Amino acid sequence: MEFCKDSFEEPQLAQSLGNELLFARQKKGLTQSYVASEVGLKSGSTIQRFEAGERCPGLCLLVKMAALLEFPLERFVTGLPGQTTSTSSSPDAVDTSLLKALVKSDALITSDAALRKLIAEQIKHLDPEDLMAGMMRLLLSDPRAD
Repeated sequence: MEFCKDSFEEPQLAQSLGNELLFARQKKGLTQSYVASEVGLKSGSTIQRFEAGERCPGLCLLVKMAALLEFPLERFVTGLPGQTTSTSSSPDAVDTSLLKALVKSDALITSDAALRKLIAEQIKHLDPEDLMAGMMRLLLSDPRAD
């Protein structure tokens, strides 16, 4: 099992993530137990705690859930406190919260080929120029320091 090790000083962060997870699961008509078993968790009660904002899944687990629920990964990490979202197509205005989460977790350098494929599938719908601009901004800053 993989969970965030950080404790949330802002409970709305965990609650926002939980609300998105609940929405995505209900939209697919899946039970908490089914989602748990498909992503390698022992119990649906863990999913219930995620949805209630009591716990937060780690990024690798979140990627698996997003793929199972056919839900855009960035919906789980955008719109959270401290994040900005953009309606502009300008590369400078693109929200980089998903990229920051991927870089901070080292998920992009994982040796797990299946996980790399899931990540690629989740970001493939992003505009390539916007994605590249966001990655360049991250490379020029230190995202691990955030």
